[in-house]
Amino acid sequence: MGRDKALLKLGGETMIARTANLVESVVGGCAIIGDRKRFSDTAWSGDAGELRDAISAGIVNSDPLKPGTKGKRAGETPAVQNDSGASGMNGSALRVIADDFPGAGPLGGIATALRASGAEWNLIVACDLPYLTREWLEFLVARALRSDADAVLPMNELGAEPLCAMYRKRAEAAIRAALERGTRKVTDGLAEVRIKFIEPAECKGFDSDGLLFKNMNSPADYEEAKAKFDGRLKR
Repeated sequence: MGRDKALLKLGGETMIARTANLVESVVGGCAIIGDRKRFSDTAWSGDAGELRDAISAGIVNSDPLKPGTKGKRAGETPAVQNDSGASGMNGSALRVIADDFPGAGPLGGIATALRASGAEWNLIVACDLPYLTREWLEFLVARALRSDADAVLPMNELGAEPLCAMYRKRAEAAIRAALERGTRKVTDGLAEVRIKFIEPAECKGFDSDGLLFKNMNSPADYEEAKAKFDGRLKR
């Protein structure tokens, strides 16, 4: 891509802000996992271990409420302001948690999010998925809350989608162990995690265009997404 995907704009807001607002509409709160230098005005001095929810410029992790529930929790730690344009539904800024495994890619972000969370279930979403919908995320959260697995991952025709998935906090130990062994590929890092997969046929009801899990890996992908959000993409 050659540019920071988290800060690319669609419909007048950055991808990180759009993702945050979408996640908050489903689970009620989020924060950023990543390099604080990328969001120089956001460094928060509190203990990340006290957070109950989190989001990243690459990973989004949230403490699920009942699907569709909104609002802050009593005693929630105040968020910090940042220069990314990312803010909560009520205009509050997002929090930033430093990645425990900088340079290790998304798998390190997942482990960090689970370590920082106090929730049993956590929604992990990459910030470069412009076609995600609230309806799909509500379905994903509800499916996980009924599951006895340690992670619930959707599948498409090409394989699993670990960066739009639900993870139990207890999955952290296996993921962290994989990282410490040198594993970096996300699917390899989940080899010891008990996973329930959502089959492609179940996802199609939320994905009439076949774009639900398409991310932005190139300038052409970004232009396509901008065209769609501007109402110009030909179906």
